[in-house]
Amino acid sequence: MRKSLVIAFLFTIKISCAADFTVRAVEDTTITKNEYKISRKEFLEKYGRDDSSRALINFYFSKRVPARILFFSVIWQIPIWPFPLASNLRVSQSKSGSISQGFGGLVGSVIFLCLLLATVGLATGALGQWVKYSRKRLLSQLNRYFNGQSIPKGISRSHLFRRVLKKGK
Repeated sequence: MRKSLVIAFLFTIKISCAADFTVRAVEDTTITKNEYKISRKEFLEKYGRDDSSRALINFYFSKRVPARILFFSVIWQIPIWPFPLASNLRVSQSKSGSISQGFGGLVGSVIFLCLLLATVGLATGALGQWVKYSRKRLLSQLNRYFNGQSIPKGISRSHLFRRVLKKGK
């Protein structure tokens, strides 16, 4: 009984994996490497066939640029923050031989640690946004749109996309 359940389970997994691979093979759109490494203007000239495609291109680039600016304005600070953190931890040894920290060093260390964590958080968020709205994803979205699929609801219902769409008309 147990062996037959295991065999049925493995057979089900094999069929589901095979079905998954066949679906991916049908949906696969080949994108050449240099096809998506073009500027906003070139995207608009090459793929901006109607209002929605131009709005989608402008939406992606309006999301990419602030994320890139935030990432590069924050990322250089991460290697710098540990130096004030380390220098602010002043350790002094009293006559009894015990090691103690000054209150100012402790407060300063907490502040610098919070700034370091905030900087890492901002850089991670900006990098995630930059990757989420990459040119390669834009090109795959445009290919899906031109093949008859609609623009995803998360994008088409956003205020920024609607504003860009109104601006284009």
